[in-house]
Formats: sequence, structure tokens, C-alpha cells
Amino acid sequence: MIRKILFSVLVILLVFPIVAGCGGASSVTNTAEHETMSYSLQGESPDFGFGLFQQVASMDYNTNIVLSPLSAKLALAMASNGAIGETKEAMAKVLDLEDMSLDEINKQLGNLMTSLEQADEAVLLEIANSLWADEKNQLAPDFEQRCRENYDAEVANLDFTDPASVERINGWVNDKTHGKIDRIVDKLENERGMLDLIL
Repeated sequence: MIRKILFSVLVILLVFPIVAGCGGASSVTNTAEHETMSYSLQGESPDFGFGLFQQVASMDYNTNIVLSPLSAKLALAMASNGAIGETKEAMAKVLDLEDMSLDEINKQLGNLMTSLEQADEAVLLEIANSLWADEKNQLAPDFEQRCRENYDAEVANLDFTDPASVERINGWVNDKTHGKIDRIVDKLENERGMLDLIL
């Protein structure tokens, strides 16, 4: 299952804060509910985020880069719902979530998304997840359901050879970012496998 997903799915995650208002005291309270926003899941270490930053920092870039470990973690966690055996175990290890079941991971990350989006009434934070699969390789229904239920993901099967599919994806991104990002892909190339686009 994971190989089919890796070779046929376009995963897009957007974690895009939009300031709806400022001034005055923040409405974030120091309660147990909001402690989950520290980007940890029940005592989980931040090794994934730090490791990701270290990998990116070691590369030679000639431009500024904005990186969200949370977006990367959500993308991998969604994809892990279609993994089995050694692949599933390896993904859990990379995510530092080996001590949790897949159901627990899905529930905790879903709760984290909700908590972040409702953290402060003065700030509009939207987390938008989507899965775009080539219509030649249909996704398993239970996989689609878990992604929709736990990550509020939009799931669609498209003809990757049709230019209209590119426009549909870009239209979705434009809508979810309120026009801040109007284009994220120029073409879909099946031979490149899964594209991870994380903003």
C-alpha cells in the first residue's frame, strides 16, 4: 500500500497563519488544553523537528527557507496510515512516535490541529491538508477515511496528465491561503512519485 501511495499521491499541507486582529491581551490561557501547542504529544521529545532543521541547515541553499516541522510531521503521519510492516515501523521511528499506536497518533495530531486553530481569537490560523492521487491508482477507502476524519484532509483522484488537474490543485491552494499563495505546482510528473509540498 505505501509504495502505491508514494508513487501516485500528491500531498499538500498548508499551515498558514492569518492575523485577524491584534492589540490587547492574548486570549491564550495557561491551561492543560493549550499545553499541547508546545508541539509535543504526551511527552514526546522534539527530536523530529530538530533533526529536520539540522538536515535542512546542512544543505547549500542560496535563498531563504521557511520550514514547518509540524507540516512535515502531519504529512508523514497521514502517509503512515497507508504503510505496513517495516515501512510503517520506519516512519514511526522517524516521527519519534514508536510508543504510540496509529489510532493514538491520528487522534493526538487531530487534537493538536484543533487546539492550534482555536488557540487565540485574535489570530486566524488555518491548517489545510489534502491528498491528490492519480486516477490510475485509486487510494484505499479506509486510508481516505482516516485522512479525512483525523486530518480534515481533502482527498481527490485526478488525471495527472490533464493540465486542468494542475489548475484545480493551485485553485485549492489559492482558496485555502486566501490568495496569499496562488500557485504551488506547474505540472505533475508521475515518474517523480509523490510530491511533498509543505508551506
